[in-house]
Amino acid sequence: MAGTDVSVEIWLRSVAPKDKQIVTEAVYECLRRNWPVNLMEIGYLAREMRKKALAGA
Repeated sequence: MAGTDVSVEIWLRSVAPKDKQIVTEAVYECLRRNWPVNLMEIGYLAREMRKKALAGA
């Protein structure tokens, strides 16, 4: 991950199981958008994805 010595794979192991799917999707979205893969960008995208999912439910 950008700004740290920890890989995304290792960091994802620390994510709560209930959040793992949306956080993984956020990581891929960062890559797709060519954004840095860091906690700020992942958190932003995960929150936006969760809002959209809740709005559509």
